[in-house]
This record gives sequence, structure tokens and C-alpha cells, in this order.
Amino acid sequence: GFVRGYIQESASYANLSNEKGLGLANTSVTGLEIIPVIKSLPTGPVIFSDDLEKLYFLTGRHSFQVNEVTPEEVQKIKELMEQRGIFIILFRKHELGEQLKAAIPQLEEIHSGAEVIYSGGQHP
Repeated sequence: GFVRGYIQESASYANLSNEKGLGLANTSVTGLEIIPVIKSLPTGPVIFSDDLEKLYFLTGRHSFQVNEVTPEEVQKIKELMEQRGIFIILFRKHELGEQLKAAIPQLEEIHSGAEVIYSGGQHP
């Protein structure tokens, strides 16, 4: 909880500083083509990401960390797919996406490029 609070506070400060022209935001991060796609996703489904800090910094949206494909992780994702629907946003680990897709064939790739987004379950 402490770490998450620190990350959120730091990201909020960085966003505010960037808006005020202090230049703390790295253009290689703020210039990603995926940002408008992420911002357009519905808010009901649960988001998983391989980079929580980057996702929060770019969009202000919370997510669950996904680093590996374990039976426990797959079960958690499947349960949330059934309850609320999910998105998995991967900034760098495409092999992780392939492993998740193999373990959860219902996942659908909805954005592909340098970053990838998978969707699963019922979305509003």
C-alpha cells in the first residue's frame, strides 16, 4: 500500500509539473501512440499491465501488475474477465502476451504495435 501510494503521488506530481511546463515528463513516454487508445478504453473493466507506473503516469488509471503466467495469475484474470471484463496493456513484453494468449485463448488483441492491448470478457 505504501509503495502504491508513493507511486501515485509521484506520478501526480510529475503530471502536474509537466502541465506547468517544468519538463519532468520524458517525451519518449508521453509521445507513445498508444496513449489515446488507452484513454478511450471504458472504465469498468479491470486493467492489467507490465508497467503500472508508466500506465498511471500517462493516463491516471490504476491497474494490476502482470509479470508472468502462473496458474494463480491466469485464474485471477479469468475471474475478473467473467465479473467485469479486462484489458491487458503491455508496453514491452510481447512474449508475455503470447504466453497469456496461449493460457487464455479468449483474449483478443485489440491494439498491436510497439505496445499491445488484449481484451477479454464482457465490456459495457
